[in-house]
Amino acid sequence: MRRRLFSIRADAAVEQREPERGRAVVVTVLPGGFADADAIEDVVVRPLGAAEDFAIHPTRSIVEPQTITNRAGATRELSSGVFYFPLAAFADLPMDVICIGRNGNEPFRIDMADLDALIFQR
Repeated sequence: MRRRLFSIRADAAVEQREPERGRAVVVTVLPGGFADADAIEDVVVRPLGAAEDFAIHPTRSIVEPQTITNRAGATRELSSGVFYFPLAAFADLPMDVICIGRNGNEPFRIDMADLDALIFQR
């Protein structure tokens, strides 16, 4: 079983603070399981088949410290984040959402069914 450094969630939203930006895909990243978790630093998206050095960066991001605790009471100082991408960044599906962490990167594949499942919040 592959261990996860991160847990992600993608939501669709209309930018409330800056409505001229229009619809966005918001990727929320939390640390994974205690033993394997990493601190998120950035997220990029890359269409399948794109060059390794090609990446679409978020238009806005918020990364904050987060302390996680296991059942024995041990703690780890990591981070979580929210990353905003224009909806157009997800035009070439399927694609990889790549979480860039302090200790490594972890890709997550997203396809049209994933994007169709997003609910636009107003």
